[in-house]
Amino acid sequence: MGLKKIVVMVPAFNEAETIADTVGGLRRISSQIEAVGLSLSIYVIDDGSADGTGDLARGAGADRVLAHRVNQGLGAAVRTGLRAAQPHRGLRAHLRPPCRADQNDAGIAHAV
Repeated sequence: MGLKKIVVMVPAFNEAETIADTVGGLRRISSQIEAVGLSLSIYVIDDGSADGTGDLARGAGADRVLAHRVNQGLGAAVRTGLRAAQPHRGLRAHLRPPCRADQNDAGIAHAV
């Protein structure tokens, strides 16, 4: 029986300064994940970035980079990632977004 797969979705909007570190950090722990019988796939959802975020994510080792042509927001990015991950049998979603939403931002969430 093959390894069960974990798909980590990383929604990103204009994150050129940090996306390589994020993807690289996930890559660095992949052997630990495999040691417990799981395989890691990293999906970056580039939510309309204008700074090369998607290309940098790809270069840093993301398994898939899904791109929105224009910024659609965190919820749309998560839905795009979930749709892309659906073909994996037995998909279960555990959502734990590392962000905070400020009421003054009209629904825009900021990564922390």
